[in-house]
Amino acid sequence: MDNLKHLLKSIAILNQRIKDRQEHEDNFNLFTLMCKQNDEVHLHSRFLSILLDPRGSHKMSDSFLKLFLRRLDIDFEYDLNSLEVIPNEADSSEYKEIDILLIDRIKKAAVIIENKIGAQDSNHEKEGQLERYYRRITQEDGIPKESTSVIYLSVDRDSPSEESVSTSSKFPELKEKLLSINYGHEILDWLKLCVKESYNRPILRESINQYIKLIESMTNNTTNESDILTLMKIVSSNDDNMQSAKLLMDNLKHFHWHSVYEFWKLLSEELCKKEYAIFQRIENEEIDNLVHGGPKTRKVYFNLGVVSPKGTKLFINADYNDDICVGVSTDILPSNRKSKAKSFFKENKDSLNLENNDNWPFFQYFTFSDGKRLCISDFNDDTTFSLISSQHRQEIVKTMLKQILATTKSFEDYIG
Repeated sequence: MDNLKHLLKSIAILNQRIKDRQEHEDNFNLFTLMCKQNDEVHLHSRFLSILLDPRGSHKMSDSFLKLFLRRLDIDFEYDLNSLEVIPNEADSSEYKEIDILLIDRIKKAAVIIENKIGAQDSNHEKEGQLERYYRRITQEDGIPKESTSVIYLSVDRDSPSEESVSTSSKFPELKEKLLSINYGHEILDWLKLCVKESYNRPILRESINQYIKLIESMTNNTTNESDILTLMKIVSSNDDNMQSAKLLMDNLKHFHWHSVYEFWKLLSEELCKKEYAIFQRIENEEIDNLVHGGPKTRKVYFNLGVVSPKGTKLFINADYNDDICVGVSTDILPSNRKSKAKSFFKENKDSLNLENNDNWPFFQYFTFSDGKRLCISDFNDDTTFSLISSQHRQEIVKTMLKQILATTKSFEDYIG
């Protein structure tokens, strides 16, 4: 264990050196100043579609589009005069709910891009999300299936849910033709090619560079090659260091499991101290599936069900690959409160940062220092990794508890 301590100390010195250097770097970034880092619609889809649009104000014609298609090895036949990229600078609206669509109605070809950051697939009972988009383009718009490409873009290369591509079973070819890509690999590669292509346009080039920095931060790609090689040198300097590093790597899943377990345990205990009753607990089997499960079983949907002292039922929800939130669900909300919950959302969505969907009349993401959120499934995220520490766990739970109490009180004051 002495050698492990020495290894960690050496790594800590390197980490501090990296932090010191980053503090003196120019971190001004218009994207993060104007939008939230994970704003899928107003930031990422909008910016990507502008770069892909040959008519965009970047005045690079279809140079960026060609680089994109070449990087993904997509055969998309189009004509500059008839190609549409939606959304675009003139119209920020989506077409038939599709995040980004490239379509040429004369050449009869299309590329559907589903941009997924955090949120789950919005499947319906009889039709999956990607099935729905594919049907609309191939049947309603008459684009041949063989000329329609479908891309699923995510942060961590997760494929879409099985339901998204096969609920209706009407398009068996969809699963095979689907291309799953991610921001940290294909998109970063493409953006760097765009930077090279715009070498003589400094404003455009630096705008793309700023967006690259945002993507690198979002995908934990901020460590440069020199630092990686230095880290490798530390780890490989002797056999003891290598074995110590392997010991840490072998136990990361166990760290994750116990951190998540202790987090839910502490949150439940603190809620009980505030006289909240628990009607649905987090089971150990759910944590097992998240940490040790395969591609399907690890997609866990944590729901801690609690009842306030005044009888309001709430869920603290942590869907796989989504940030943890608190809210009321139509499954547990009495019928006489459903309309009031919807009204509460409409009147308080801006002041309380509320969101809603078909199953949740209102919910609210937990926010921590620097506006960060907590995604329990992502142990690479700094906030989630900090759950290892008892002190950090307590601070996170304290922040959550304060938010739960405030949101509950606001709702109960509203409904009377």
